Amino acid sequence: MKKITFFLVLFLSLQGFSQKTFEVYNFSGQTINLGDIITRAISGTSFVLPEYHSKPFGNITIAPGGSYVLENTSYPLRFPFNSPASVPYISIWERNNTNGTTSMLASNSAWALGNSQVFFNLKFFDGANILREVGETNPTPAPFSTGITAEYSYYQDPVNTNIKIYTVVIY
Repeated sequence: MKKITFFLVLFLSLQGFSQKTFEVYNFSGQTINLGDIITRAISGTSFVLPEYHSKPFGNITIAPGGSYVLENTSYPLRFPFNSPASVPYISIWERNNTNGTTSMLASNSAWALGNSQVFFNLKFFDGANILREVGETNPTPAPFSTGITAEYSYYQDPVNTNIKIYTVVIY
């Protein structure tokens, strides 16, 4: 049943035909707090710096049955750092540079500089306030001790490779 729900959400997501989209769905019975959305640049088949973090903005709360979506329809090659329709709107991103320095950027600046960025990892707190991770490094972690599971999937349109949808389902 969980896999059916996951694929149903993915199918419905594709119907919107957005460009780069990042989605988190909370089908668990617990309130989830997104602590950090992390992106990295990709070079060939490897992830490289710079890296962007949403953590300076603060936690984003998703109630049971709720969702959070970042969407970029204005320019297909960029991660949706600047997603004005998202509630809450992430107004600031931290950029970790290749030389070890960090800088804080407004969303529109991160969007302008983040041409090669793709979703890398999501750090979130479950109902017991325990930090969890899901993403490229661990797409389907083992079920957590608090009774929830998280799964990450990535869709790239085979015809228009600029259409990319990153989906995290927590149940």
